[in-house]
Amino acid sequence: MIGLTEFQTLLLIGGMVTFLAAAIAGMAGFGYGLTSVPLLILLLPPKVVVPAVTTHIFLLSLLIMLDVRKNVDVRRIWPLMVAGLLGLPLGLYVLLVLSESVLRTIVGLVTVSFALALLLGLNLAIKNEKLGLAPVGVASGLLASGIAMAGPPVILFFSNQGMPKQVFRANLAAYFVYLNSLTIPAHIASGLFTGEVLRYALLFLPTLIAGMVVGSVLSRKVPESLFHRVVLVIVLCTGLLSITSGLGVF
Repeated sequence: MIGLTEFQTLLLIGGMVTFLAAAIAGMAGFGYGLTSVPLLILLLPPKVVVPAVTTHIFLLSLLIMLDVRKNVDVRRIWPLMVAGLLGLPLGLYVLLVLSESVLRTIVGLVTVSFALALLLGLNLAIKNEKLGLAPVGVASGLLASGIAMAGPPVILFFSNQGMPKQVFRANLAAYFVYLNSLTIPAHIASGLFTGEVLRYALLFLPTLIAGMVVGSVLSRKVPESLFHRVVLVIVLCTGLLSITSGLGVF
C-alpha cells in the first residue's frame, strides 16, 4: 500500500473539511468560517487560513445570494453593513497582534453562551432592530477580518428576531458578500494575502463548490420549523469546536 505524502494528506483532509463546511453554508446560509477555520488551523498557519477562508466565504456567499436574491431586504440590514465596516480595522489588529488560540476560545465561549440561551428559548424582545444591529455589526466586522468568523453575532441576532428561512439566508449572504468584499482588500493591503494563501484558496475550490451545491439542495428540503433549531445547533457545535481548538485540546 502506497502511503500518502504530507501534502496529499493535507489535500485530502482539507478537501473534506471544505466540502462539509460548504454544505453547511449552502444549507443554512452561514457556517463556512465557523466550521472550517477551527479545523484548517490545525493543518495550516492561522495567517494562511484566515485570508483563504475569507476568499471562500465571499465566493460562497455570492453564489447563495444570487440563488435567493429576491429575498434580500437591504432596508432591513443597511445598519448592519455600516457598523460592520467600523469593526474591520479592529479585526486586522487582532489578527496581526493577538494570540489566535486566545481569541478562538473567547469567540467560542460567547457563541456557545448565546446559542444555548436561544435554544432554551431565552429570546430578547428587540423592538428597535436598527439600533440593535449597530453593536452586532461592529462585533461581526471585527471577527470577519480577525478570524474569518463574522457569523455568530449576526446569526444569533437574526435567529432571535425569528427571520424567515429564505430571508435569513438571503440577508446573511448579502451581508457577507459586502463585508468580505472589504475584508479581502484589507488583507491584501496589510500583507496577509500572499501567494501561499491564493494557492490553498484555489486548491480547495472544487470541494467548496461541490459542498455548496449539496447544501443548496438540502436547504429546500429542511422544514421551516426545524431550520432555526438546526441553525442554533450548528452554532453551538462550532462554538464548542472553537473552544477546544483554542485550549489546545486537540
